[in-house]
Amino acid sequence: MDVGSIPTASTNFTMIKLNNLKSVIYAGSITFTLLVGYIVPLEAPIAAEYTLDADPRTLEAPPKPYRWLTDPPVVVCKDSMVTEKQIRDAMAYWTERGHYFGKLLFHKNPDSVCSKDIPAGYIVVRPATSSVLYEMERDTLAETRFNTKSGGGHFLYAKIFMVYPPKERVLEHEFGHALGYQHYNIRGHLMHVRNPSSGWDDQGLRDMRRRAREKATATLKGKE
Repeated sequence: MDVGSIPTASTNFTMIKLNNLKSVIYAGSITFTLLVGYIVPLEAPIAAEYTLDADPRTLEAPPKPYRWLTDPPVVVCKDSMVTEKQIRDAMAYWTERGHYFGKLLFHKNPDSVCSKDIPAGYIVVRPATSSVLYEMERDTLAETRFNTKSGGGHFLYAKIFMVYPPKERVLEHEFGHALGYQHYNIRGHLMHVRNPSSGWDDQGLRDMRRRAREKATATLKGKE
């Protein structure tokens, strides 16, 4: 799901190849929740065609083709239908697994990012616009769209569009997409495309390398 919860089992995926833009847009929609990581072309081709749904028979963890170069601040726009506690809990879920964010800016709008098409450097949680709603599958609860910098697979921005107040696991799932993870259809896994089949299994979602480096550095400084 590119979101996080779906009370039905129906799923629709489409892939549209835009040869003239040398890029690919992937749309996946889940009835009753979730939804997709759209890749929208900016200036240059985006690293190549990958599928939204990882095949658990061939992969031991959900693919993560993109990453942030710096810790992204999280902006929660007004009318997003999420509480500060829900956002903090979702961020804490990922922080506990070795992923980092910048500041949380709840109901703030730095640099007018809540209305920008390209809120560079931010993860923005905002209400779905009329144009986004028009493109969504029926009963979608939320949708993540992002763009990457050309050459290197690094995030430029990510936007989480909320349609309804989040159900259980919706925000955690969407933050997963905003951090670069794709769908992984193992029953009980957080990144499962269908909410009823998802759960809190976090196989492949931990990345403790940075935390280990910081701990090692602190230990060495303590010995000086």
